[in-house]
Amino acid sequence: MDASIIVTYRCPMRCKMCNIWDNPTKVSEEFKPELLEKLPKVDTVNITGGEPFVREDIEDIVKILFTKTKRIVFSTSGYYSDRIIQLARKYPQLGFRISIEGLSCKNDELRGRPGGFDKGLKTLLELRRMGSDTRASMPRAGLQVKPYTPKTSSRRTSTMRSSGYHTSTPISCGTFPMP
Repeated sequence: MDASIIVTYRCPMRCKMCNIWDNPTKVSEEFKPELLEKLPKVDTVNITGGEPFVREDIEDIVKILFTKTKRIVFSTSGYYSDRIIQLARKYPQLGFRISIEGLSCKNDELRGRPGGFDKGLKTLLELRRMGSDTRASMPRAGLQVKPYTPKTSSRRTSTMRSSGYHTSTPISCGTFPMP
């Protein structure tokens, strides 16, 4: 059995396809991590929200959940890069799914947060560099970010790949390099 736990309805994004940010929870109304001690053992837990990393006590949640499961995966925008990387260093077995809604300009337009694409991609690339179980998808653009090994090299790198386009650096609005 798997579980998905919504830890907050707060989020720094202002997504056009989601109004969760328009009705955020108050910190005082969010559950205390100790509540999770009541959960049964499960195969996998997905921690989601809102944006899970707005919670200051996210590590307390992880500590308790690791007594209930061996596998925890976060669904995140990647916006809080420092918090995410710090937690990944402490718990290398964590998984991360970073939501990106297209390339830079489209992502930032849909997510309502300038710089959101660059933060998400920076987080994704650092997690991949660290060897974390990390994936990203771009459902509205039909792209996937995944490991890619060029035929001329044996070194694995994190790249963004679509129809032959590859990059390992963030792309800013207006500076989209052509393949």
